[in-house]
Amino acid sequence: MKRRMIILLITIVLIISAIGLGTVIASAAIKGEENAPASSKKKKEKKKEDKKEDKKEEEKKEEEKKEDPNVERVTITFNTSGGDKLDPITVEKGMTKELPIPGKSGYTFEGWYIGTTQVDSFYKFTKNVTITAKWTEDIRTMKITFVTNGGSSVSPIIQNCNKGIHLPKAPTKTGYKFKYWQDKNGGKVFEGGKIKCQNTILYAQWEKEKVYTCEEGYTLSGTNCTLTTDAKERCPEGYTEKGSICLNMSSPSDPTIKCASGELIGNKCYVSPLEEDEETCGTNSHVWHDGKCYTKTADPTSVCVSGTQMDGNKCYPKKDKEKYCDEEGYELKSGKCVKTVPATEVK
Repeated sequence: MKRRMIILLITIVLIISAIGLGTVIASAAIKGEENAPASSKKKKEKKKEDKKEDKKEEEKKEEEKKEDPNVERVTITFNTSGGDKLDPITVEKGMTKELPIPGKSGYTFEGWYIGTTQVDSFYKFTKNVTITAKWTEDIRTMKITFVTNGGSSVSPIIQNCNKGIHLPKAPTKTGYKFKYWQDKNGGKVFEGGKIKCQNTILYAQWEKEKVYTCEEGYTLSGTNCTLTTDAKERCPEGYTEKGSICLNMSSPSDPTIKCASGELIGNKCYVSPLEEDEETCGTNSHVWHDGKCYTKTADPTSVCVSGTQMDGNKCYPKKDKEKYCDEEGYELKSGKCVKTVPATEVK
């Protein structure tokens, strides 16, 4: 019995010791876990600080080079081809440079280029230069379906989201006039406009056409009626009708006497002088005049200067007949008399 009691006491002591040791081990493990992230965080922060220091050191060296007159530098200018604007930078001649990356909505940046040569991280800049951004369009498309609300059918289209909408030919509907396309929220959509990049349905909006009529004899033109008659003709004030034209008989002038060919001598035209004496000239039936031999003579013609016309033996200023309308309500248009009145709307 005594022996059993001793064994029981030893067992109890061993169990208590085991429990205490487990608690200590667990506590140490928990503390280790708590301390581990803190240690890792400190290492990361130190690494960050080291990078900052390295960057500051590089910037300091760069500034020293800028100030050093013995260091030759070149300027790099950026043509972003419609992307974000970038200011020019300077680098030491013959050195490489990590270049900035611009952004452009709807496009992916493909790199910097000088002509067809790509400028990579190993490119050495030896002179002032402009580098150009190359882009690839991010092509996203959407399907636009058209509901014509009783009009002629319109096929769906596939639209590039990066470009303005190219709408199809407007539908037609008897008795109605097409106004515009409208989305489900009531927003108007026009040619060249942009909408959210998603499959969309557009609805045709119509306006009932007004119908007009005119009295007999009139012609419908939009919302007006016109009646056309021939214009009358008359001579301007101060002019007298002479056939199809009008002459100012109070301002006569003498015509100009001209020869169609030859030389005007007196009131005759002497044509083609010849190297013949008077005897020979007469034998050949030519005309001898004032010491010269001519092939023939001709009558001169009377000519009026521009803007005048011959009547009898005088020249008079001339004008065309003018057209006019003498009926009330008519207006002269393109040589015709036109009367315009509002058309009557058919209810």
